[in-house]
Amino acid sequence: MAAKPLLGNNAFLLPIYDVNNKQKPLVYTMLLCPLKAGKQYKLSFYLYTAERHFYSIDFAFVNKSPVTVGFDPYAAVPDLKISGADIVATVKGWSAVERIFTATKDARFLILGNINSHADMRYRQSDGMNRAGLVSYFLDEMLLQPIIPESPCSQLEANRELMHAQDLRHTEYAVAEEPIPIDTPGILMDTLTLPAVLFKTGSAVIDPRFTNLLDSVIASLSRYQIKSLEVIG
Repeated sequence: MAAKPLLGNNAFLLPIYDVNNKQKPLVYTMLLCPLKAGKQYKLSFYLYTAERHFYSIDFAFVNKSPVTVGFDPYAAVPDLKISGADIVATVKGWSAVERIFTATKDARFLILGNINSHADMRYRQSDGMNRAGLVSYFLDEMLLQPIIPESPCSQLEANRELMHAQDLRHTEYAVAEEPIPIDTPGILMDTLTLPAVLFKTGSAVIDPRFTNLLDSVIASLSRYQIKSLEVIG
């Protein structure tokens, strides 16, 4: 556990309940190093609820990315349900939370929030923290570490880069993004033939009788973006 919370300066806002029952937002993250089945870990963080009652936070460790198409995060079974029983101290209004557990499976991702605890919570309309009616918890200094210290996994830096690369504020079935192809504007090549009848006999001078006709042709051409014009003959 870190010595003290950072007093909300860089706290993480975790949506936990919607008093309007319109949405059940969840949060997920990739783990820098995978969780290994059978190993013991310690989860610790600081919690602030802005004077709302603290019910619980669900933690589900999964091996598949939660934003994979077809993956239902609400079908996940929480591995941990952090509650008031896990609060070990209070520091300047923040609750220090600790839980030691044994991983039951390998996992690369963590889903946290209110996975299946909605019916157990009794928040009122006045508890909503914004117009949408969301109740959120503030988390700080979250740590997930093996009980027996070990060297960092070989994929730590690569995973860190993957985490930083996904900078979308909201994600729905987000995948590694491919550059969006830019369509090259099509170039239309056309030929405009002026019949010889428009010219005086044996001359390049246009017969004045047809100048109005040519003016209308020029007006029509002015509506297009012409890249080049080649006169032949």
